[in-house]
Order: sequence, then C-alpha cells, then structure tokens
Amino acid sequence: NGESLPVFADKSGNHLDFTQINVQNRPTFLSNGLNGLPVIHFDRTSSYQYFENSSSANNILTSNSNTIFAVAKANTGALNNDPNGVGIVECVFCPVGYHAGIQFVGFPNITDVNVSEYDNNNLGYGINKAAGQGNWILATSSNNENSQGFQLQGFINGQDLGRITTSPSPMYNHTITRIGAAFTSGNYSCPLNGDIAEIIGYNKKLND
Repeated sequence: NGESLPVFADKSGNHLDFTQINVQNRPTFLSNGLNGLPVIHFDRTSSYQYFENSSSANNILTSNSNTIFAVAKANTGALNNDPNGVGIVECVFCPVGYHAGIQFVGFPNITDVNVSEYDNNNLGYGINKAAGQGNWILATSSNNENSQGFQLQGFINGQDLGRITTSPSPMYNHTITRIGAAFTSGNYSCPLNGDIAEIIGYNKKLND
C-alpha cells in the first residue's frame, strides 16, 4: 500500500502492459480503494502521473474496432491550462494524437464524463453524460469500424448514451495510449487527479 507502480499489468496474457519508467511520474497503489479492493491513485500535485503503451498491440486495440471499460473517479476538476478550452478534461484512458477515449470533463469541478474518438480527417466525435465529482463511474467506449467509417457508442454505469456514425473515414491511427494523462506536459496534458480501479479492453466491438 502506498507504493509507486512502474507497470499497469495486463492480466489477459497478451502482454499489453502500460509502463512508467520515470519514478516521479508513477501512480500509487492503494490496497483498499473501492469496496475493499485495490485501486491506482493518480496525483498531479508535483508531477503528472500516468502509464503509457506504444506497442503494435496497442495500435491494434485503439485504431480499429474496440470496446474499452473503465472504472474510475475524479477527485477534483481538470486543470484550467488550455486557452482554447479543449483540454479542460482529465484523461482516464486516452489514445493520443487527438484526445479520444474516456475522460472526465469540467473546471473547477467535474460535471461530465466523455467518450470520444477521432477519424483520419481529424474530426472529433463525442458523447457526454453528467457525472458528479468524487463518484465512481463505469464508463464504456465502443467503436465499430468498417469500410463505411466507424460508429462510436458510449455507456455510463450501464446506461446507453447513444451512437454517433461518422463520415466514411477510418479511425485515427493512434500510436501511443496513456492512462491518467494525454500528453506529458503543456496545455493539452489533461492529467487525472483521481483513481482507477480497472480498465478492460477488447479489440472488437462487443454486443450491447
């Protein structure tokens, strides 16, 4: 309990581990975080804390049809360091390039959870749901890609938020995915100040 973590280990056997080589950027393991079960705590007080993966397996997961589940909570609002307002979010699971995936939204307090994706024309698509700060949520982002483009679908705590069908363009080709932040510094870093209990990913769209 209280130890910094170098690895967010993949339990599937596919070795899609997320890592952090810099000690100051490592999140903390908490042994009793949610219903007596462990969670990972992300703190941005002195240094942004995050994990990342840039392997080819990550690219297969995040740049094609996929379904991502995340159990997480934000303890405070996002940083207000983006002059355009785009980056006032806290990333939970974030394929990088254009901010996609699962994020908390709001400053000075969290107001929403967002699931989003970008296409290869750099057009973004997102679905929001009101969410209170400090509350655990189960967020699901699901993308179904085919020759006509892709369809984004979101769920929050099991509630279907609907679907968005894009123009006939494939999903953006994400080469890096981070957990707990988008970029490592700057206005679009979007670091999480909160906790993550679990993330589960599938390289296909699951049925509703």
